Amino acid sequence: MKTNNPRAPEVANEIGARCAWISGEKMYSLDCSQADFDEILAELEAEGPSQFSAEKARAYKNIQSEGYGRDFI
Repeated sequence: MKTNNPRAPEVANEIGARCAWISGEKMYSLDCSQADFDEILAELEAEGPSQFSAEKARAYKNIQSEGYGRDFI
């Protein structure tokens, strides 16, 4: 699916979907359904302002791939 919602990377991170920015269209492309996106987005918006950091998400995934869990952070 495609969207221009600025929280798309955050939603993708929550559901483990791929997310890419398409600069020519100025939209995000996500590997998920519209229904899944809407459900997760509603949950995130209910929690309040975005606390997402793409850099922190990448670092966390790198740590996990090296065998460390949440307790390490």
